[in-house]
Parts: sequence; structure tokens; C-alpha cells
Amino acid sequence: MRMTRKPYDSDLTDEQWEQIREFVPEPQSGPQVPKYERREIFNAVLYQKRTGCQWRYLPHDFPPWQLVAKYFYQWTGDCLFEDINDALRKGVRARCGRDGEPSLGMIDSQSVKTTESGGPRGFDAGKKVKGRKRDVLVEVLGLLVALWITPASVQDLDAVPTLPNDARVESARLANVLVDGAYTT
Repeated sequence: MRMTRKPYDSDLTDEQWEQIREFVPEPQSGPQVPKYERREIFNAVLYQKRTGCQWRYLPHDFPPWQLVAKYFYQWTGDCLFEDINDALRKGVRARCGRDGEPSLGMIDSQSVKTTESGGPRGFDAGKKVKGRKRDVLVEVLGLLVALWITPASVQDLDAVPTLPNDARVESARLANVLVDGAYTT
């Protein structure tokens, strides 16, 4: 089924789709021809993630919300989004004349308010925030290498052993990581 709807701001452009289409798996073969294009399902996921709406509130011109949610959870389990991020990061680095794998990273964190649903949360006494903490490791161009989400009560220092190790799985060249004072003993 070809897209005939008016595009949303969250939709992929043709150029963006061409960059990631090889990562998005074809539907499993079976007796029925797939009714919806992979791109439309991906666009529906992007819409839901951008707007934060509940799955069942996806606009009716997208594929059925149950199908979109099923694919999102399947793709998440298959690390599809991480694979896309890694490939795009390597491409940007190459276009900037850099090695595809970074050797230097930087870590920082942000505590954000959250609701009770969606996972564990805690209280960050320093920021006076009840919610979750995002510890992010980026490379020198600011591109995401690794992300670690914890309850806000987890101290930055406790993230240091885990985040760089996770990042080294993504980038074997990662030799040095810069941190601020909150990550030192």
C-alpha cells in the first residue's frame, strides 16, 4: 500500500529512508502480501516517539497501532535503532574526514522528571528531580555512542564503570573518555 496521506513533520524524507532502508527487515514471508510498507510503519514509530502519544492514539492514516507497536518492540529487541545510529554516526564521521570509530568520548548526565509508569525512577537530591537520569557518552562531533538510563537517584560516579564499557563494545578504538567533576572520586 503506497503512502497517499499528507506527510507529518516526523516522516522520513526519501533521502533519509534510502540511508536506513537496508537496516529495516522485510516482513516475514507468508501466504499474504504485506499490506503496509516498512517505511510507513517506521514513520508511525517516529511519529509516536516524537509526539509521545499512546500507541492507540496514532492517527488513523498510519497502519494499525497494534501492528506499529509490535514492530517497534521487535525492532527494539533486535537492536535495530542502535544499528542505525552506529551506521549513521560512522557515515557522518567519514564525511568529516575522521575514522568511523571514535577514540575520544565525553560523558555527561541529565536528570528528567517522569511519571510513575515506564520503569523505575528515583530522586536526584542535587537537582531536586524525581525521575530518571540519562548518562550519555558522545564523541567529539557530539554524536551518540552510548546511553545509560537509570533512576535519578543513581550517582554519576556509579555510571562510570558501565557506560565506557558499553561504549567500547560499540567502538573498539575508544581509548579516552572525558568527564566532569561529578564522575570523579
